[in-house]
Amino acid sequence: MYETTGAGYKICKVNMIANVDENIKKARRSAYSLLGGGFHGHNGLDKKFLKQILSLPTCVADITVNILTGILPIEAQVHIRALGLFNKICNQPDDSVEKSLAKRQLIIKNDESSSWFIAIKHMLRKYDLQEASWYLNNPVKKTVWTSTIKKTIYNHWNRSIVQLQSLYKGLNFLTTENLRTGNIHPLFKINCHSIIDTARLPVKLKLLTGSYILQSKRIRMYKDETDPKCLLCAKEEENIEHFILKCESLRILRNALLQEITTTLNAMGIQFDELSTNENLQHILDLTPIAKAKKLSPVSVVQIERLTRRLLYQLHIARYKMLYGQ
Repeated sequence: MYETTGAGYKICKVNMIANVDENIKKARRSAYSLLGGGFHGHNGLDKKFLKQILSLPTCVADITVNILTGILPIEAQVHIRALGLFNKICNQPDDSVEKSLAKRQLIIKNDESSSWFIAIKHMLRKYDLQEASWYLNNPVKKTVWTSTIKKTIYNHWNRSIVQLQSLYKGLNFLTTENLRTGNIHPLFKINCHSIIDTARLPVKLKLLTGSYILQSKRIRMYKDETDPKCLLCAKEEENIEHFILKCESLRILRNALLQEITTTLNAMGIQFDELSTNENLQHILDLTPIAKAKKLSPVSVVQIERLTRRLLYQLHIARYKMLYGQ
């Protein structure tokens, strides 16, 4: 049955209310079942929860989660869905209630309005797309629209995250190629899935994201700490370069493991001992750009990754034992 109203037509079905109520109950049960895992209706998966999954401290920069998981910020995901709904409205007949309402709202509402269609107008401008009224008059096919919107939004946020990354010194060695396609970081795709390799990954992730607590970082976190010098050798500031490549107290352990890495890389045509300090750190922390540039085989990447994880983990354990006597 249909009822005529001032705004258009209102569809009335006998079982509509019953179906809506049942669907709401199902949705509520699904949401409740995910709450324990960090899911929240207003913001999707909680970033704190994702950091815990990645074995990262909650203080690490939020963009780190986006880079490692390839997941866009919540704002971007909302925009993709909202613009998808707008496209459905654009493709409706000109005399449909929704399309008529959209045209009317865009004409009579100003840019400060809380109207959903004005919000869509701002979204389209944010991504340098055509005006909302243009799309209403020139509907785009769903397949073309979906592809265009996703590509545009991914590119926009990719640029934004990369720009933000430069502000975080601790993220210098973390590559962002995966952001372009929305995939997880290549580091997680390397076929190192043994129990030992998996246990060693968190140490590498902390060092790669600048969240590993070295003395240079510790003095910024605790007022009682004022000396950035390495507590093991007391020769210079303990930063990531010093810890991985220079600390004299870790020299014997480091040299043995680095020699194995050097030999392996040399066999692949990479003269590791002739590289700069930053290049050495890049090879150890995130091999992704080198593997792509040198076209290394998956087997070679796995081999190097296992060695570098082992190096960082052994340095971590040795440092801990020296500091805490355990």
